Amino acid sequence: MPRTLHTGRLALALLVAGYLASYLWNPHRYGLLDHLDLAIHEAGHPLFAPLGTFLGMAGGTLLQFIVPSTFVVYFWRTGQRWSAFVVVFWLAQSLFNVSRYAADARAQLLPLVGGEYVLHDWNWMLGRLGLLERDQQVAAAIRASGGALYLVALGGSVAGALDPARLEPRPDGPADVRPESMTVSVASTDGARRPVVTASRWREGE
Repeated sequence: MPRTLHTGRLALALLVAGYLASYLWNPHRYGLLDHLDLAIHEAGHPLFAPLGTFLGMAGGTLLQFIVPSTFVVYFWRTGQRWSAFVVVFWLAQSLFNVSRYAADARAQLLPLVGGEYVLHDWNWMLGRLGLLERDQQVAAAIRASGGALYLVALGGSVAGALDPARLEPRPDGPADVRPESMTVSVASTDGARRPVVTASRWREGE
């Protein structure tokens, strides 16, 4: 199948990639998507609170992973694979957002929703896990994961724009069928049998 460039997809992929590129070298960036991340994060705490104190604290971070991942899985399973790669950009950005919060575990300089008297998620979680002194390493690992996902999103979305057919799932259609000729002989008036009718029937291809 010949390749067909999808210029709209390519433009959108490069636009999103360009917008998020600054997160790669600026760990303190706070952009438009971070506001969405914050709303999702805050919703995660009451959602996971019934599952225990630790999960209640971790729920904000967990929901930041779960929401974009759900869209990725949905688009992939429904055959919209280019869209799935585009949403991976959001998942990568969400990891950048989380890494900034994790890096602040000991310093606790970031302004928190609820004021200065609320618990810092990552300070509390890493303290419980005995990893508070390694908050920078934990943040770096999360950030590296975001960078890897950014590259996956960039490669997949650009490849899907340059050759859209490559990402299209192959349909599970019926087996190939081909016509098979069948000759029917009938008797003529002089008693000789001659092939005068040719019909076709369908057979499954090998």
